[in-house]
Amino acid sequence: MVRYSKPLQDWSQPSEQLSHKKAAQCSVVFHPECPADSRQVILPPPHGECCGRPGTCHCDLQKCEAFVPICGKGQERVLVKEGGHEPGSCCDVFECRKREVRCESFRCPSQVFDEDEGVDCP
Repeated sequence: MVRYSKPLQDWSQPSEQLSHKKAAQCSVVFHPECPADSRQVILPPPHGECCGRPGTCHCDLQKCEAFVPICGKGQERVLVKEGGHEPGSCCDVFECRKREVRCESFRCPSQVFDEDEGVDCP
């Protein structure tokens, strides 16, 4: 059990008796609205200061999963742009594109394939 030798603040005193103490006068602090890939971080005031500082936006990579598309059959997810470390562009950007048929390692029959008919090279 922790005991204090004196109270931290005596609220029983009338306010005029407390007027000799200096009160912190802080300006209004506006916090930015962060992009969807970020979160707001509000740091405590620096040591010895009472007034808060504006929050800042920081990348939150856990939020990036929501922006990764789920591709349909016959499509593949392709990286279009790598994410950076700036809020608003934190996450990698992907697109779903038609899967490319690569026949380099396969020997395809000599007949012509028509992809509109749904026939693909293996």
